[in-house]
Amino acid sequence: MLAKINKYAAIVSLFVWALTFTPGDNYKRVTSPEPELFSQPLQAPPADTKPIVITRNNYHYLLKPLYDYTINALVVSKMDYSIITGKLGSIFTIDLCLVWGKNVENGLYRAKTIRFSQDCRWVFAEWYEPLAFDMNECSNNHLVIDRRDILKTAKGIQVGDQIRIRGLLVSMDAIPFGKGKTDEGSFSYWKSSTNRSDKGAGACEVIYVKELTVLKRLDPWKVTAHRIALYGMVATVIIGLALFLITPPTVK
Repeated sequence: MLAKINKYAAIVSLFVWALTFTPGDNYKRVTSPEPELFSQPLQAPPADTKPIVITRNNYHYLLKPLYDYTINALVVSKMDYSIITGKLGSIFTIDLCLVWGKNVENGLYRAKTIRFSQDCRWVFAEWYEPLAFDMNECSNNHLVIDRRDILKTAKGIQVGDQIRIRGLLVSMDAIPFGKGKTDEGSFSYWKSSTNRSDKGAGACEVIYVKELTVLKRLDPWKVTAHRIALYGMVATVIIGLALFLITPPTVK
């Protein structure tokens, strides 16, 4: 009886998970962006220039503040590198492709052929129609997060969410335990871009995140339902395996 209930629970969980899956172009369903997204990011000399040290993976990661930074924007692509890129992924946990300004105010992100994608820490935007989309109001952002509450919020962000990030644009060096900055094994991560008009390698913003706020979710119920369904599938697999192991074999 328990095995049958678990089977049905697994089917329901899989169905809900598939039903609430977020497509890559979900941002095109955003029809009422918040006015805060129409403004340009705010950048100013840092109030505190003291380096920030994050200790992880037998390294001290030394972050040098370059500017205080605040951006309100629409998420048009997201990539979580925490699993697939090892040490690098544990520091630059999540990349977000963001758009703002006239791109949002004039609804250019909803153009029929426009697409955004991410791969290997790069963001790609392409379209096949006459379009006044401004790449100076679009950026790839490497998020440096060392607080669990902020990381939880970041992992819950979905394409189509409208967000605010407050923090620091930084450069970063990695120094092995017990060694100096110039010793073997030390290396430098990217230095953050400090303007929105650059392109290519080095054009991404590296942000030490102090505050991450979701201004407006596209489908708040989908995020919760999708997560619960995922947990449900994992639970049914574990229960099914346990039942298989404890059920005595049938003897004829």
